[in-house]
Amino acid sequence: MTKVFFVRHAEPNYDNYDDRSRELSPRGMEDRKKYSSWMPWIVVFSFDELGNCVDIKRHSV
Repeated sequence: MTKVFFVRHAEPNYDNYDDRSRELSPRGMEDRKKYSSWMPWIVVFSFDELGNCVDIKRHSV
């Protein structure tokens, strides 16, 4: 059976207000390491300000 996990995102750097270039906070980077230890790959969905999906990428972790 296939298991699917939906993870919204790790904690962003709230000091950067540009959604397109916002990096993760130090806590977000640590959370990312935790997730990648049990997920072989991730799919990233990017949305515009209206909620429309504008990009889908698959990444190996």
